Amino acid sequence: MILILTARPAPLRQWVEQVRARYGDDVTVVAGVSAALEPAASPYLDRNAGQLTGVVAGVGGAAAYEHLRGVPGRAMGRLNGLAVGHLAIVVLLVVGALLHAPGGLFKRKKKGAQS
Repeated sequence: MILILTARPAPLRQWVEQVRARYGDDVTVVAGVSAALEPAASPYLDRNAGQLTGVVAGVGGAAAYEHLRGVPGRAMGRLNGLAVGHLAIVVLLVVGALLHAPGGLFKRKKKGAQS
C-alpha cells in the first residue's frame, strides 16, 4: 500500500501517475489530502479511473475515518473546534449588522433631509 499525503495538486498527480506506471494495479494507493484538494483527487477515485482506492480529505474526512474505525482521535475535536469558530464568526457578523443597520439608516435619512 502506498499512502500519498499532500496539500498540493502537482505531487498528487505525479505520485498517482508514477505509481500506476510502475506497479499497475498490483499496489493499493490511498491519499490523504487537504479539503481544498478533494476536487483534484476525485477524478483519480472515480470507479472508471480506479487509480486511487480511497481518499481522506480534510479534517471532516479524518473525523469520518475515525468514526468508521471506532477509534476516537484528534480529528473530531478539531472538527468541533472548527464548527465553534464558524459559529462565532456568524454571531459576530449578525451582531455587527444589527449594530450598524440603525446608524446607517439614520445617516441616509439625514442626508436626504438636507438635500
